[in-house]
This record gives sequence, C-alpha cells and structure tokens, in this order.
Amino acid sequence: AAQIAGLVSAADLATRNGDTTSASRYLSTADNWRTSVDGWTYTTSGHLSGGQYYERIDNNGNPNDGATLGIKNGGGNWDERDVVDGGFLDLVRLGVKSPADAHITTSLATVDATIKRTINGYDYWYRYNHDGYGETSTGQPYTGAGVGRLWPVLSGERGEYALAAGQSPAPYLAALARSADEGDLIPEQIWDVASGHGFTQGYATNSANPLDWALGQYIRLAQSADAGRNLDTPQVVCQRYGTCPGTASTQTFTVTVPSATDATGRTVYLAGTFSRLTPPLTDWMAGGVAMARVDATHWRATVNVAAGTALQYKYTLGDWTAVEKTAGCADTANRAVTTTTAGTTTDTVPAWGGFCPAPSQGQLNMQVTVPASTDGTGRPVYLAGNLSVLGGGQADWAAGGASATRIDATHWNLTLLGIPGAALQYKITLGDWNYVERDPGCADIANRTVTLPAAGVVTTVPVTVANWRSVSPCSP
Repeated sequence: AAQIAGLVSAADLATRNGDTTSASRYLSTADNWRTSVDGWTYTTSGHLSGGQYYERIDNNGNPNDGATLGIKNGGGNWDERDVVDGGFLDLVRLGVKSPADAHITTSLATVDATIKRTINGYDYWYRYNHDGYGETSTGQPYTGAGVGRLWPVLSGERGEYALAAGQSPAPYLAALARSADEGDLIPEQIWDVASGHGFTQGYATNSANPLDWALGQYIRLAQSADAGRNLDTPQVVCQRYGTCPGTASTQTFTVTVPSATDATGRTVYLAGTFSRLTPPLTDWMAGGVAMARVDATHWRATVNVAAGTALQYKYTLGDWTAVEKTAGCADTANRAVTTTTAGTTTDTVPAWGGFCPAPSQGQLNMQVTVPASTDGTGRPVYLAGNLSVLGGGQADWAAGGASATRIDATHWNLTLLGIPGAALQYKITLGDWNYVERDPGCADIANRTVTLPAAGVVTTVPVTVANWRSVSPCSP
C-alpha cells in the first residue's frame, strides 16, 4: 500500500515539475500493483473463518498454493494461508482501496474471528496469529520463543479504518487510553489472559513501555477524529482511486429483457448486496432498486456508491419466483461489478423464472434454509453429490458441485436439471469438506436422497441445514 501511494505521490511531484514521462510510468506501475495486489495476497482457499482473506505474508505471489511460512521468533512453521494480520488496512488508510471493498470487509471478519480479543470491554488485536514474540506462557521473559500478546497500537489502526468507513473512532481511542499506565504511557503489548505471573490483564507486559509508535498512533487518531477524516490519507491517492471521503460513484445499469416482459406489466428490479449503496438498501431484497423502462425490452437504473465497491446482483420482476434465468431456464450465478467513478454496466436477461417454458428434463427446485451464522462466513452454498447421474458430465462429490443462489441471510435457491427419474444422493456444503452440513447435535448426517421428476415436471424440495462443521457450535 505504501509503495502504491508513494508512486502516485511521486507522479504528482513529477507532473508539477514538467516530467510527464516519469509521471506516466509511476502511475502505470501504481495502477498495475493496485490491480494485482489481491491476486498476490488474497487467498480464496483459506482454512480460517470465512475462507477468503488477505494473508499476512506470501512468498511467491500465489496465495492458494499452501506454501510453508516459517515464523522466525519461535512461532513455528505454518501454511501461509493460516497466518493473518491487519496489515491490509493500510490499503484503506492510504487511499488505495475503499473501506467497503469486498476483499477488505471479508478479511476484517476473518481477522476479528482469529486475532481480536476483548479485554475490560475494549477491543485489541494480536500482531498476527502464531506470533512468538512475547513472554512465555508462564510469564518468563522472551528468549527466542514465547507467546505474542495484544498490541494496543493496532486498536488505533482499526480506529482509522472505522473513521474511513464512516464509523466513530472513539471506542478505539478509548482502548488505547485504557491500556496506559498511571503515567499515561501506552505500552507495546498488554497481558491478554487472566491476571497472573506478575501481570495484570489489560496492562503492560515486560515489552517496551512506552512504545512511541503507540503514543504517536493515539495522537494521529485523535487529530484525524477532530478533522473528521484520516489525515494520513494522501489526497492525490484517494482522488485517483475515488476513495476520498464523500467521493461518489454512479453506476448505470442497462438491461435487455425478453419481449414477454412487456406483456406482464411488471417492473424490472435490481437485487443484490445493496447495503453498500448511498443511501443503503437491504441486501438481496427482490424489489431492491426499481429500474426505469426505456422501451419494450430495455430498462435502466443508476445507483450511487463509493468508487471501488464490489457489488453482486441479479435482475428480478419484484419477487424471487420471477428472477432471471439462463436461456435453458437454469439459475444464473450472481452477477458482479466493481464500481469506478462513473461506470456503466450492460446486461441481457435471456429468460425469467416463472415464465420459462416447461423443461425437457426433470427439474428440481431446492429451497435451502441455512443457519444465520452462514451469512457471517461470506461463503456461498453448494450441493455436492453423485451429480453424474443428472447427465452433463458433472463431477461426483466435488465440494463446490452445484452452486445455489442467495435469497437472504438464511435462504438459498438451487435448480437442478437432469435425466428424468435420476436418483441423487447429496449433501449441502460451503464449498469445501471442512464446511459440510451437520445435524442439530453436530454429528455427521447421512447422504440426503432425492429423485428427479419426469420430463417437463417441476418439483420443489425444501432442505434445512441445522449446523455447519467449522462454524460455531460445530467447530472441531
């Protein structure tokens, strides 16, 4: 993040001094790195909560290869996907990414689930999980291996993110102040477990005290809070990437719909992850954003949202029985767009649910109810099973076999087409076998079974998932 911001700032200096050739080179490199950073460091196959997040360190630009990371302060050797920290927040602090960027928000959830602790009512974070720099478990001094403790300075960094996201930084300033000693000095680390071994929970260990970095962070956050914006954010950077506070992006959607839409007399809507819009709307509400009719087959809508925001969406006719379908009347995957400062999106809806012709195959509509905790994982829902019996060459028992469509926080829809009368065995997953459904008591369930109906017949099957493995309360 610092290198990207530095290049944009250098380009500004070069431009002011008439060196447009260097400025162009700096900006091109910065833009390329900004585009590439997620591919270099954001894993989509992680083992921690959520499964998708920024790693702390990647040694070769492939965040999904499971390379071994050796922690040199006694923390051990780990799959690089198993070590996270809050360093990605600098992408927001320095104006490189929007605080609403989907990769930022999913990573925040993982970091909070992995390295956040609440002490005396205040939130603190470890530098990273498996950190070995700190006193031993018995409180003895660090000798090359120990237990990393909580760093108050990181509460201040989280406060800067909160400010960028339009939230109050006050709780994070208070956390920093609460960790200080009687002389108002903020330490490097605080004792993270029950008082003992000569330490008091929530107060300094034998690490550096004061830590100038932590005191400086308190002052920086206090000044930014007074200003109402992060004073660390270079204006030239946030202006280039549309992330300055108050920077609005307009995204205009134009969709071509089947001619039969006109005969229904119904309005076309956008539904999706619209809590990020300005003003915000409920996520995945079927009648989310009403579109304006242009002619018999074209509708248009413009939404306001911060630049650099990732949206997922679908088109509906106001309810989920009339959601867009493929030309073959199967469910479509969620559409996606990342907003620019003023973008346009052009789509085509081949068919509508509820208006599709009768299938020539057997058709099962599955309505899957999942635990409320599913929404917090950020992971999609899938059906895994002996899908080869449906025809079409689908692989048997792939954890992410057939994808479902999210309807709301606890409901997903899935349409299966296949050979009439085919007997299917299946389970519901979150994309890998660490996240497979469990019964109410957290035990494995037997394979579910269902039979496809006759050709031209549509059958609806309700499926309820009681619990997930690797999600509380079923985490191993």
